[in-house]
Amino acid sequence: MKKTLSITILLIFAVVVLNMTFQVNAQTPVASPSAKIIYMSGDVEYLKSGSTKWQKANEDIMLETGDKIKTGEDSSAAIFLWDRSTLKMGEKSQIVLTNLSQKDGGTITKVKLELGKLWTNVDKFLDSSSSFEVDAPYTLAAVHGTAFDMDTDGQATKLDVWDGKVECGDASGRKWNMEKSWGVKCGQNGMVSSPRQFKPDESDKWQQWNLTMDKRIRQARQKLPRFVNLRSKTDTRLKNISNELKKLPPPKKFNVEEFKQKQKQRKERNQQKKEETKQKREQKKEQTPQKKEEVRQKQEQKKEQTRQKREEMQKKREEIKSKVKERIEQKKAQEQQKREQKKKEVREKQGQKQDQIKQRKEHKKEEIKGNIRQKKEERKNKGGAVPQRKIHAHPGKSR
Repeated sequence: MKKTLSITILLIFAVVVLNMTFQVNAQTPVASPSAKIIYMSGDVEYLKSGSTKWQKANEDIMLETGDKIKTGEDSSAAIFLWDRSTLKMGEKSQIVLTNLSQKDGGTITKVKLELGKLWTNVDKFLDSSSSFEVDAPYTLAAVHGTAFDMDTDGQATKLDVWDGKVECGDASGRKWNMEKSWGVKCGQNGMVSSPRQFKPDESDKWQQWNLTMDKRIRQARQKLPRFVNLRSKTDTRLKNISNELKKLPPPKKFNVEEFKQKQKQRKERNQQKKEETKQKREQKKEQTPQKKEEVRQKQEQKKEQTRQKREEMQKKREEIKSKVKERIEQKKAQEQQKREQKKKEVREKQGQKQDQIKQRKEHKKEEIKGNIRQKKEERKNKGGAVPQRKIHAHPGKSR
């Protein structure tokens, strides 16, 4: 009976756990081929596939196959793909996400650059079935874990490789491999110029910003899974990448009109200052003799005041000196009195000591004389005459 009850309880618990698992899986969206705007500045718009109306974009807009994105003047945008790759668009640029799909466990990504600048940073693929292509006018770039930028005006496309390798092709069908620090420009009739090697120091502000941001993005995206669920609202790791972009916004375009306007304002301010100084000089020249006399009187008054102040200061100094002298003399007199007093005290002590010594000597003499008298009296009392001193002969000598 007990065994049957325990088995029943275990079965109920297993059913509850399975039910909860199915509910969680049903509520949690699965990663799917998509893209997301994680940063934008200025005027950015997007066009959904099948629609004809451009809409204003904002961060966290989801993008799928067939969607278009464009940026206005002095604007930029950053797009994060579900395979951890990033696309950064410069100003006056337009791209199309022609294919975001999955095949045989790998990812297939195709982007078309119609106009402007596009910086691409592709994560390294873990399988051979994945591919990433960027199609631009008269140029096709296929990559496998690299960073490169493309710039096109519709007539020709310039491609520069900043990391890894890029398989590049032109309109004539030729293909070649481009390595790091190599670039090429292609037009309608093929290559406009042969592949050239460049130095990273030759990069402009836009390219320097992208190189800096790529380092930060690489560190942040290592914490993300291989395929990112961009629709998740609880995952804050993607938000960290967006915050990194906000910390260091892309460089703005040099505005010629704004510069001219500031230069004009600066000239107007300088002209105004010149006029003010000119007016002041004229006013000084037009001063009447009366004003000059007033100025002279004021100067004399100031001189008199300064003279009086000097005299007062001199008197104060003399008073201070006399007081100091008096104090010094008083101190000297006090010190002299103290020295005399000390000498007197010393002399008195020495006299007292000498008197005491004399008294002791006289007292001793009196004691000795008294002892002698006493002995003489005792002898007189005992024998009468005082015994004479006996003289003994020295041995060995005759008298």
